[in-house]
Amino acid sequence: MDQRERGVLALVLLAMLLAMPFGAMASAEGTEGLRVDVDVSSLDRPWLTDGQVLTLSAALVNPTAEAVETQTDPSCGLVLSVVDATGAIVVDGNDACRGQERGLSLAPGDEALRTTFAFSASDLGLESGTYDVRIAHPATGAVSSTTVDVQRSVAWPEDLLLEGLSVMRSDVAEEGEVLLLRWRNAGPTTLAWPSDGCSLHLVNTAWSTLTSCQDEAEPLAPWEVRMVTAMTLSSADVDENGRFTLSTPSGERTVEHVPVGFENEADALSLSLHMGQEDAVYRDGQIVQPTVRINNHGTDDLIIDTTTSCRADWWATDATGHIVYDSRWDAPCIDLVDQRSIDADEHVDHQGLGWGLIDRQGCTVPSGTYAIVGRSDDLALSDTTTVVVEHDVPEGCAADDGLDLEAWLDVDEDDQPSLHIEVSPNAGATDLVLQGVCSGRMILYDDEGSVLLDQMVGCEGRHGRQYHLPAPEAVLRLDMGGVALTTSE
Repeated sequence: MDQRERGVLALVLLAMLLAMPFGAMASAEGTEGLRVDVDVSSLDRPWLTDGQVLTLSAALVNPTAEAVETQTDPSCGLVLSVVDATGAIVVDGNDACRGQERGLSLAPGDEALRTTFAFSASDLGLESGTYDVRIAHPATGAVSSTTVDVQRSVAWPEDLLLEGLSVMRSDVAEEGEVLLLRWRNAGPTTLAWPSDGCSLHLVNTAWSTLTSCQDEAEPLAPWEVRMVTAMTLSSADVDENGRFTLSTPSGERTVEHVPVGFENEADALSLSLHMGQEDAVYRDGQIVQPTVRINNHGTDDLIIDTTTSCRADWWATDATGHIVYDSRWDAPCIDLVDQRSIDADEHVDHQGLGWGLIDRQGCTVPSGTYAIVGRSDDLALSDTTTVVVEHDVPEGCAADDGLDLEAWLDVDEDDQPSLHIEVSPNAGATDLVLQGVCSGRMILYDDEGSVLLDQMVGCEGRHGRQYHLPAPEAVLRLDMGGVALTTSE
């Protein structure tokens, strides 16, 4: 079975913002030694979604050893205000206060003005974001502050899907498997990129933030795919049936996954990738040469047993899941039984040959985002990151093997002729990658074969668009836009 056919999931993704845990209790003292104590209700995740209500039970408390005589406003008592990330007050509870005064006495350890607040993002009309929820006693200045992350549901187009597919070398899922996440336009029409920020979370004990969605500006063409990130899985992230869960504002989505039933005995070991440059953007003439590091986080020295010369190596895949480079192509593995000691809190680095952005056919890979996967098969450890390839000139080595092309011009008397190209993979292929910035080139000849016009068309400013057709018989239609049928003479 082809790697790209395994482990595929489709999630209709809604907008999502980075989640942070709620504080269980918060308090702060006022100018008279009084303080506001707040108990915050628990939620099933570290953020507040539509339809959920966060309950905050607050009281004015005297924590001192002396009685305190003070004033309070009976028209408001304790008030709730909300401040956004810019410091602007979006909800001001002080508006309810009429400026009345009444004496208030609190003995040592006493509390007063116990109030329960129901905090609902939808009722307050809050947008997605991080907020400072403050409960205050205006007369004394005592205030408690709690950070709340709000995540409003924003429907995205139904055809905008999130997919996951394995990018391991073998067809058998393994411990530490790497899963590629990518956007896909599953429809025949162009999708405008949603303007809402979002993030994905792996549902585990830590509610790990998996990735933030990149700030895309360009629409997704029909059938286009665009890489989001790559993630590694461990046995701790899956249940007894090999399933794991991703979280979206519309609820959790279960991903079917069947890892091999073995675990690494050296739990103190981990594997990490370290790139040679900080910006992770590579251009012509640069070499991608990650360091694969095996870390010992434990307090004891460890002995690592390996069975091949490929103790730790790496490979690169594009958004279609196709492996465009494998370090084993340049340095094949040979059987070699070996042992290596790693001291406690130390690491061992493995750095192989570099990748000059050339695939196995000797062609320059197109611009785009690529997943870099580091792996130690003997230790069942993986790590992954993404890099961006940008070319200043069009990439070469495009191939049309297995493709049928059909082109035609639509002529409108009031506008320029527009060129259309249909690409049909006659070899059953469903993944296509365009080379360079422009989708096509149009050459116009006269009756004698002389070139009248040579014009690049379909130039949308972004290299290497990648597409996944829904079926082998599907057709990719490229609309090249208007064509100026003029010469320089």
